[in-house]
Amino acid sequence: MKNSIIAGVIIIILIAILAFLYINHPASSTSTQTSTSNQPAQPNANLQLNTTQNNLTANQTQVINDINNITQQINETIGQIDNITAELNQTLNSTNFTLPS
Repeated sequence: MKNSIIAGVIIIILIAILAFLYINHPASSTSTQTSTSNQPAQPNANLQLNTTQNNLTANQTQVINDINNITQQINETIGQIDNITAELNQTLNSTNFTLPS
C-alpha cells in the first residue's frame, strides 16, 4: 500500500515536470502579426513568413520529441518502481513476522 502511494507521488511529480517543460517551451507561446495595409505582401515578407512557419514547425517537432523523451523516462522510472516493489514484496514474503499474542 505504502509503495503504491510512493509510486503515485513520483508519477504525479513527473507529470508536473512534463507540464512545466511543455508550458515553458519556446514553441508553446507564439504571436501573430496582422497587416492593416491593402498592399500585396512583398516577396521578402513571404519568405520571412515561410521561415517563421518552418521555425514554428521545427519547434513543435522539438516539443513532441521532448515529450516523447520525457514519456520514455517516465516509463523507465515506472519500470524501476515496479522492480523495487517486486523486491520489497519478495523481502516481505521471505520475512517471518511474529505477532504478539
